[in-house]
Amino acid sequence: MEFATIRLAAQEAKRENINLDQEALYSLATKKNQLFINLLIKEVINPELLADSVAYKIHELLKIERFVREIVIFHKFSLGHVAERTPVEAQKLANIALKRLRLKNINFDEAVSIYTTMPSLKLRNGEVGYLPYGEYPKNYNDAIWSAQEDTIIGPIKTKYGYHIVEVGAIKEITTTNTVETVEKAISNGKYGVFSENMDRFAKNLRGSYNCNLDTLAVIDLWQQIEAGSDYKEMIFNDLSDIAYDHPIATCDGEELSLNWFVDQSNRHGQINVAVVHAPIALIKNLMDIMNRFLTVRWVSDNDNIYKKHLHEKVRAIETILLKEAYVQKELEITPQLSESVLFNRLLLNHEIVVNEKFIDNN
Repeated sequence: MEFATIRLAAQEAKRENINLDQEALYSLATKKNQLFINLLIKEVINPELLADSVAYKIHELLKIERFVREIVIFHKFSLGHVAERTPVEAQKLANIALKRLRLKNINFDEAVSIYTTMPSLKLRNGEVGYLPYGEYPKNYNDAIWSAQEDTIIGPIKTKYGYHIVEVGAIKEITTTNTVETVEKAISNGKYGVFSENMDRFAKNLRGSYNCNLDTLAVIDLWQQIEAGSDYKEMIFNDLSDIAYDHPIATCDGEELSLNWFVDQSNRHGQINVAVVHAPIALIKNLMDIMNRFLTVRWVSDNDNIYKKHLHEKVRAIETILLKEAYVQKELEITPQLSESVLFNRLLLNHEIVVNEKFIDNN
């Protein structure tokens, strides 16, 4: 019965030229785009991360802990602790520190004193202690666990900044993990395998489509955002009120404006309500929008991925939204009318009769 009323109401909406409003169009786009992204995860990403070899390797790594000391060079977009330098400047400074260490111009204690700006880390002389695998971002873990004892490695780029790490002793530990429990944990997002695969895929997409964020423009945009008194309460969609005319990214030779990103955030509704209270939140949301846009584009263009069922789902979602638009319009015209009465009229007008025996049996 519900299926029939939805279809009939949607048909009436089309007959009466009732169109979806902007909010409904954004809702439709969001659901469509998420279907395409979910298909990519199912067809491309999951088969790689659920391979037996991945779970087995991590299971072995979980049997040891590594002792580390580190220096972290922070920048404007670091998570947690920030510094007034660009990521490029932070990377250059990290390379300078690493070169001085390798040339033995300074030892690690001296490097901590010179380059560490986080008081708690400086107080501990850079000591993090014994790390279990999986506590830090995956690329950090993998670099540490593959390093020889008593070596200095880096710079390792993470969301926190650029790390220079002194890798110390190996400690074997007892673990209750099995390959099966590790595999289940990976499928639930643990150990960073899923994030790493998605990030790698997105990075390759940005390279293929020649898409890049302009970090300096994003810093400039942030300074304009920060000038507002209530910026810590802003969500991404509020950026439509910011008058920023400079491009903040390029893609396939086309300059992308802030307005483009705001519009895309509404087409990926998971982001338009995301907070932008810090520089890292701003750049993360901008990057997420670009990655989502390119992922949907790639799936749409890829003839090797079966998508017919997705288009059918999108049409079904659109039908429901048209039904809702029709009901809203009719109730505005006749407020005393109930939705159930409206649907009954539709059924009668189209001479649709429900078989009572069918209802009794179901």
